[in-house]
Amino acid sequence: MARFNFPSRLPRDTGLPRNTGVSVLKYPSNLIADRRKYYVSLDFSEYEAPSLAPEFFDSATNLIQSIGNLIDSAQDLVGQIPGVGAFRENFSPDTSPTAVQGIFASYPTLTDSIVLPLPRKLNDNLVQSWSERSLTDIVSSFTGVTRAAANVTRLQSAFSGVTLNPYLYLYFDRPNFKRYSFTWTLAPRNDEESSAISQIIKIFKENSSPAISGALMLYPSIVQLRFFPDDDFQMMKLKPCIIESVMADYTPAGPSYFNGTGAQTLVNLTINFKEIELWAKGDDF
Repeated sequence: MARFNFPSRLPRDTGLPRNTGVSVLKYPSNLIADRRKYYVSLDFSEYEAPSLAPEFFDSATNLIQSIGNLIDSAQDLVGQIPGVGAFRENFSPDTSPTAVQGIFASYPTLTDSIVLPLPRKLNDNLVQSWSERSLTDIVSSFTGVTRAAANVTRLQSAFSGVTLNPYLYLYFDRPNFKRYSFTWTLAPRNDEESSAISQIIKIFKENSSPAISGALMLYPSIVQLRFFPDDDFQMMKLKPCIIESVMADYTPAGPSYFNGTGAQTLVNLTINFKEIELWAKGDDF
């Protein structure tokens, strides 16, 4: 697990994580110097299930046992799927959560924290899903006889110019997870800053990707975004997110490189995030 509590929080004065074991990568290097205080921090942590999960799995032990039961019920698949046989041999139903992490020995310890300037746009869009329904449609769907009568009524309506009141109403389907698309235009001043940008893009890609071991995959990381200073950005609050996509444009104004090294002089970075928790009444919007 990550060595800092999720989500990690940054003090207002320095912008650095409280836990010094967390590696921090800033761009530009003097972003928080000279009393500049407007920036965004992105703290990565290993995946943690939303609060709904305990209703289905009391612990990682139960999850492993469920996987074992599925494998037992499909004996003909064992040996055909890479990694399944090894999973059954090495892990019993009482395997601890720590042992689960052992399946992915090569999976890195996630202690990444990135500090960037504010993105070009800060758009906050909350969308709820509603459906348009009508009582006549509901009635006509009950039986075949009713549907036939409804069709006759529609035919008569075409000739008479009179139709039934559909009694339209809106039906609330569900809330939606909020999505965000943030873009940064990064213009390094030298090779070192260009190298830092490359490392930042690599961190985004690594944390948005799963770890794979045979037939199993470990979820990608989650990230907590915070905008500083807190007093100015109280209206922009994000819940923990996953990264849906990472797009880097290395030639936004045409090919341009530093002499000698070939490092890019301008990069457009667009990251699409999606929250893993829903917003509801009573939340601190």
